[in-house]
Amino acid sequence: MKKINFTLLTFLLTLLISCSNLTEEFVFMNDLKESISDKYETEKVEIKINNKTELIVLIKDSKFESYSGKEKARISYDIGSMVTNLKTSKEKIKSGSVKFISEENYGVVKTSEIDSYKLYKN
Repeated sequence: MKKINFTLLTFLLTLLISCSNLTEEFVFMNDLKESISDKYETEKVEIKINNKTELIVLIKDSKFESYSGKEKARISYDIGSMVTNLKTSKEKIKSGSVKFISEENYGVVKTSEIDSYKLYKN
């Protein structure tokens, strides 16, 4: 009986720790999305994290279509700075990109154009 209780407590402790890490990631993603939305006045932002080390930011606002490549790169580096400031866990985001997506819907056909920029300067 003691062995079962110990095993159960170990399992629950492991589950609790993993859930707290997951919650931390969701809070980070939400804070980053809100920061980007506030600074660039757009709600059309999506955040994705791959393997806890790669971040992909999707900005689907057509107002960025007229921005030059340099302006989009500057925005991307600014977002990289936000990531560095908001990420508090031991596992840091090592790479990532900001993708500016413009979509056109022509009834049956949907076209999209994607401009991708690195999150950090190398």
